[in-house]
Amino acid sequence: MAHQDFVEYLSYAIGDIVIYRNAAFVFVSPHTPGPWDGSQVVQLNQNFSYTSLNFNTLPDYNLSRPLPPGKFRVNYHINNDDINLPDMFVNDNNVYLPGETAKVLWYPYTHYSQDGIWAYTFNGWGLTKGMSSTIEYYENYEINMSAVDVNLYGRWTKVATINVSSVGMLTLKQEYKDAFNKIIIPEYFGGVRIKKIGYEAFANSSINEIVIPPNIIQIDYNAFNYWTGSVIRFVDAAISTKYPGLTLASGCFTNTPNLVNIILPYRWIAAGNNPNKIFIEQPKSDVFNIYIRNTKSHMNELLNTIDTELYITDNSNPSINYVRNVYWGYND
Repeated sequence: MAHQDFVEYLSYAIGDIVIYRNAAFVFVSPHTPGPWDGSQVVQLNQNFSYTSLNFNTLPDYNLSRPLPPGKFRVNYHINNDDINLPDMFVNDNNVYLPGETAKVLWYPYTHYSQDGIWAYTFNGWGLTKGMSSTIEYYENYEINMSAVDVNLYGRWTKVATINVSSVGMLTLKQEYKDAFNKIIIPEYFGGVRIKKIGYEAFANSSINEIVIPPNIIQIDYNAFNYWTGSVIRFVDAAISTKYPGLTLASGCFTNTPNLVNIILPYRWIAAGNNPNKIFIEQPKSDVFNIYIRNTKSHMNELLNTIDTELYITDNSNPSINYVRNVYWGYND
């Protein structure tokens, strides 16, 4: 019989034909599962059709070509399903003969979980899958290759990018202010329910997109001071015991020069204390759009005021040189 390729875990009888490294071979002695050696096979003449040969009538063995020696690889595995996968990972394009030496390669980058909450720092390589801390190989370690491929699995240290206090106030750690592109704030962290984005929580950060879930019930003054991202997404929910109203403190979006579109959730029911200006005017793009899911009349009722727009921004600032649009009752 003929096989597409030689497969180590199969048995072969005398006369079985296999393809190995793009050449055809016939077994002249029985083969049990495992590697073969040159005494078991001979290579068929490349000009002969081998697909329907009968062992008893085999013509013209090409005995001049011995079985080519096997060459083996070192394969590197990222071994972490939680991170955003890089475009390229460690790759050794070399192949090695048994007895040759392969030098272990390195990976100098930190990666982040898909929600941005965790940072993973690369530590070295292990010989087993999973998040074990055992490290067998570091950079430039020498591996004496045998007649098998070597598989190395990344080992990572996992640390949080955020701080959450015992009362559920979240801040971003300073060393991660500019480290990744998007963060999705979770409902719980370390067994504590996150309720508040704290003072200057994202100050001076360049993280482009921040997703705020309905468990957040307060955003403090200057929480986004000099934040240079452009997207804030509120995940909305009906007001309930679990998800009470969202308090936006005065000046919580102070100095957010690249914020050009924001959708305020239905749960927004208060704007903090005087002077009640959520967005302090500053140079921005030509247009700044504020979308509000509830209606102005509903906000007036909740806030007991007839001029709710003062809770959004300050129109009296003479430096305003862009168009500010406020859309009430927005439903995306």
